[in-house]
Amino acid sequence: MCCLYLILYLTFDLVFIMLFCSSLLPGVDYALAFFSGIVLFNNYVPSTERCIRTYSNKNQGNIVNNKNLHLPNGISRYDLMWLSGFIEGDGCFSVSRHSGVGGYITYVLSIGLHSDDLPLLYEISSLLNGQGRIYETRRYNTKNRNVVIFRLQKKEVLKSVVLPIFDTYSFLTPKYYGYAYFKNCLLSNILRYDDLPRFSITTKTPYNTVNEILNVPYYDAWLVGFINAEGSFFINKKRGVPVDACFKITQTRAPQIIESIKVRLNLSASVSLYRVHDSYEIRASSVQDINNIIRFLYNAPVKLKGVKYIQFCNWLNSISNLPRYRNFIFIPNNY
Repeated sequence: MCCLYLILYLTFDLVFIMLFCSSLLPGVDYALAFFSGIVLFNNYVPSTERCIRTYSNKNQGNIVNNKNLHLPNGISRYDLMWLSGFIEGDGCFSVSRHSGVGGYITYVLSIGLHSDDLPLLYEISSLLNGQGRIYETRRYNTKNRNVVIFRLQKKEVLKSVVLPIFDTYSFLTPKYYGYAYFKNCLLSNILRYDDLPRFSITTKTPYNTVNEILNVPYYDAWLVGFINAEGSFFINKKRGVPVDACFKITQTRAPQIIESIKVRLNLSASVSLYRVHDSYEIRASSVQDINNIIRFLYNAPVKLKGVKYIQFCNWLNSISNLPRYRNFIFIPNNY
């Protein structure tokens, strides 16, 4: 029952990870904190019963080290800024305890996506020096969809590849403090579960005002990654007839994050609060709002990726056929 309450209290991205873990790891006792992207698993019991396929990516070369952020050919800093926003929405840093003698722990960065986004996980792996396992599992929820999971747990790779990226382009939501806890434990070389320091749940963010968030140098590329994870583009219909183009994005807690998105995209739509999940949402459909969203994404330093890129392009095509928008909206010939 405790696990259920935790699931209901978290954002969709973390619920996704929890649902996957609870289905794949039936022996887990979720007795500890699960917040801001940090998961503490007690009595972790590995299982591969639902694993269909395992993939590997053998890309070689250094992407980063502990002192400097080095970029291999084909990867820009904007890609890593995008990655920060995407992981903020759809990623999870976790500390898990294995069952058995000793109570040793494992540090993991994981991402779970619909199987249609398998190529995106390969791209993310390439941003992380080709590291990590990518595998497929079935039926993570009642829709019986296949899910692909990226999982990176080599401590030296986490230290030399992952930490420099997220230290340079850090999180903007309360997930920042979960990452800081993960990093502190990893660099302190804590090996046993009983030696872990207490993790205090917080609703704070590293930036407390909208202006502070908007002044983050990598905010635009981060926002594209965050939209890639948490945003949705769709067409509303009335009696089966397409009528309105809509954009929606949600964030649990941290209302200043959603407010910053509203300001940066110059949206007239108001921010809604859903008290059951303590989540904040913007849903935009006016001609001017849709136009501003399109122009931002077109001019941003990095593009949407994976299935969300396809969704956005299909959305643009649909908008061009809607009488309400087609003569008043900027529709790029190429995105």
